[in-house]
Amino acid sequence: MIVSQKEEQKYSDVYIIKVKRKKYKIYVDKSNEKLEYGDYVNLKVELLPIESSPGNYKETSKVSYFKLQGIYGSFKGKGNIQRTGRIKWNLLVYIQKVRQIIINKARTILPEETSEILLGIILGEKSKIKESDISNFKLSNMSHILAVSGMHVSYIIIGVSFILKKLPRREMQIISIIFLIFFTALTNFTPSVVRAVSMAIISILSKLLHKKDDFLNSIFFSLLIILLYNPYLLQNIGLQLSFFGTFGIYLFMGNFKELINKFANKEIADILALSMSAQVMILPITMLEFNMLSMSFILSGFVATFLVSVIFLYGVINISISFISLNLSKIFAEPLNVAINLLSKSAKYIAELDILKATTKTPYILFIIIYYLIVLIIKYYLILSKKPKNEMRRYEKKLLQIINWRLIYILQIIVLLVAISIVVYDNVPKKMQIYFIDVDQGDSTLIISPKGTSILIDTGEDETRVYKYLLNRRINKLDYLILSHLDVDHCGGAMYILENMKVKAVVTGTQFESSNYYEQLLEITAKKEIPLKTLESGKTLCLDSDIRFDILWPNSKEIIYNSLNNNSLVCKLSYNSFSMLFTGDIEEIAEKEIIKLVSQDLLKSTILKVAHHGSNTSSTKEFIEAVNPKLALIGVGLNNKFGKY
Repeated sequence: MIVSQKEEQKYSDVYIIKVKRKKYKIYVDKSNEKLEYGDYVNLKVELLPIESSPGNYKETSKVSYFKLQGIYGSFKGKGNIQRTGRIKWNLLVYIQKVRQIIINKARTILPEETSEILLGIILGEKSKIKESDISNFKLSNMSHILAVSGMHVSYIIIGVSFILKKLPRREMQIISIIFLIFFTALTNFTPSVVRAVSMAIISILSKLLHKKDDFLNSIFFSLLIILLYNPYLLQNIGLQLSFFGTFGIYLFMGNFKELINKFANKEIADILALSMSAQVMILPITMLEFNMLSMSFILSGFVATFLVSVIFLYGVINISISFISLNLSKIFAEPLNVAINLLSKSAKYIAELDILKATTKTPYILFIIIYYLIVLIIKYYLILSKKPKNEMRRYEKKLLQIINWRLIYILQIIVLLVAISIVVYDNVPKKMQIYFIDVDQGDSTLIISPKGTSILIDTGEDETRVYKYLLNRRINKLDYLILSHLDVDHCGGAMYILENMKVKAVVTGTQFESSNYYEQLLEITAKKEIPLKTLESGKTLCLDSDIRFDILWPNSKEIIYNSLNNNSLVCKLSYNSFSMLFTGDIEEIAEKEIIKLVSQDLLKSTILKVAHHGSNTSSTKEFIEAVNPKLALIGVGLNNKFGKY
């Protein structure tokens, strides 16, 4: 049975199917008819292999990703799908149908960009939001707006209470619980929503049963519910941010309010205290997951408080009106459109305030442990310092005395030693390192010289994958970015790296034709004042005293046939007795020219990066014999559209 809506990818459509109570992901040809949640289907499939280890350093493996989603494996559909029937009655199917109707109505009422942001706010549906918008929300500390959580749940409780205010309190609370459960299903049981709804239901039940509502019991009981359903969700970033943020508010909200009340009125103090107390606990997570240290939450807190509440409530009302009259809802949609545009522009403006944010290398786990220890010790000190001495136990008096000065000194020394150790480790000379980065169907190689010179050759197609990889390797600047040619699978991530990371110089081969990517490269290097070196055969690039690149191709004469690939930059890395040949996407015609032009001694290399992803148009016998490598490496994507490797 199909248990998801269609997800459109570049080469196929993707569904989640359930077979004997187990979920699987299935990739089908785009020519198949659209299927709906609840359809029974019959089709031939091929089991796809799942990489048990992550493709890159500190990436999430496919196995872990599937476990997070509760998926057991993936299939590739062979031939056409046969629809054999549809489930007659199932509450989840009905709720999914309602969800799809809401999505369709929102996309009918509003323009494409604003409708997708609205769906993100009210349903957590982010599949068609522009990457630039998602990036702006993330950089402005407003990504929680698109991940339905506690803020949205509180709006629902307020809205239901307002509508049902004439009902007896007990009946109103029971209906609120039913509506919250329905909303959780409507958002596909997102972990952050389950956390918020669980805590809200526990709070309502405690009032119904005349029991005291305890925060710690509520938050850990909601975590227990989630982990009983799927223990792997402990790794879910949305769940981590939701729990740590809520825990931070519980621990520090009062302390920050007390501090800020001295300088601001109550409303401003509440907003700032809420944002700051959440940030204290989620700071290491944002550094670990997003490589970002940002103060933009000071501005985004005000934007979220005023704009999101209006958009959420007005959006729900307007979509509700559309069930009665679509034309009437379109008339009232313009103020909603204006509010969403204002939110989007505010996120973009805050995201572009470089003064409020800094990119960080991925922190060491030891740093995170020390950070949380310090935070908890500070909180414990604040609790003890306000407790009357005559009510303190003997060990509390002793702890207060220790924390008050001795422990602070000890922690300062520990932090200083850890910081010095990290700096020394990052800068001590090491052996030359060459990393071949998994970018699926594409090429990307990172080289770090013994003296710490960093060289990136190509970036793959994905905009942010290599950027994140570099930060995970604790590299936040590049000495050289070398682009073999400006084809998307080799330079798709280059512009993002140039925009967000310090790059000392960009190197590429002679360009015989203009392209969209080349125009972008010229524009961004000029804007950032980054030297752009265009090289051809016969030139040498000396990076430091031990490493050099000999440029073997292209020469001044263009190869007309398949010009972009065949005029790729071909360069040879030499380090002492070791060498490696990088070949871009050259084909047979270019290989023959290189054999004529370059001496055999210069062409011979220890390692060959095979041209054009191992395509049958490249790697002629004569070229392989001339290079005579001990090892050959092919950059190719698993199950790519060109066939298996």
